[in-house]
Order: sequence, then structure tokens, then C-alpha cells
Amino acid sequence: MVCNNNGKAVVMVMNKRNIFLFLILMILALLSLFSAACEPIAPLRIRNETDQTLSIFVKFGAIEQFYKMGNVEPGEEIKNENSRILRSDVYYIEAKSIQGEIIYSKKYSYVYLIEELDWKIVIPPIEGE
Repeated sequence: MVCNNNGKAVVMVMNKRNIFLFLILMILALLSLFSAACEPIAPLRIRNETDQTLSIFVKFGAIEQFYKMGNVEPGEEIKNENSRILRSDVYYIEAKSIQGEIIYSKKYSYVYLIEELDWKIVIPPIEGE
């Protein structure tokens, strides 16, 4: 394309292939952004009925690692705000003491969490407390 800018000829070469690739990349970027934003996080709520501060960890589905949900004080409740903890068919919940000792460990199904617990898990007092 030739443009006249104050008497000077400017040649602009537009490579259709590059424009097409750029548009495809932009569309893919937008789609991945929308899909990531639409994945619902698990609305877990965990109540600590022990007498010590606990660190809560969650493993879900086929994921092999635990994600830290956060720390919860005695008698308090924590809500999941970790966007990596998504809805899944099965959840493994672990609560650890400040020293790293596993205080609570249990597997929950998605159906049980919804129908029986309404996404709320209570960690009971430790025996002998």
C-alpha cells in the first residue's frame, strides 16, 4: 500500500499471514482467559474445633500435590480463596499443627460434601484435649 505523507511516498507492506497469526493468538489468549475465569473454585469452609492453630491443605481429583488453603485459629473457620483448589469429584483434607504434625486427614467425595456437609468440614477436638 502506498501513502502520500507531505510529498513523501511511504510504502507499507502488510503481511496477511502475520496479521492472521496475530489474530489467532489474540483469540486463543482471550479464550484461555475466559476459561480460567470460569472454572469454579471449591467453596470449602473448614472449622477448627481443636485448641491449636492449624494449617489446612487440600488435594483434589488426580492432582498429586496438596495446596495450602491457609491457617485457621482455634474455634475459627476458614473459607477457600485459593483459586488453584477447584471443584472435583474427590477431596483430601489435611490439617497440620504449627510443628508440621498431621492432626487431621480425611477423604471426601464431591457428592458427600454437597449433600451432607454443604461444603463445611469441622475438624473435631483432638482426643485427650
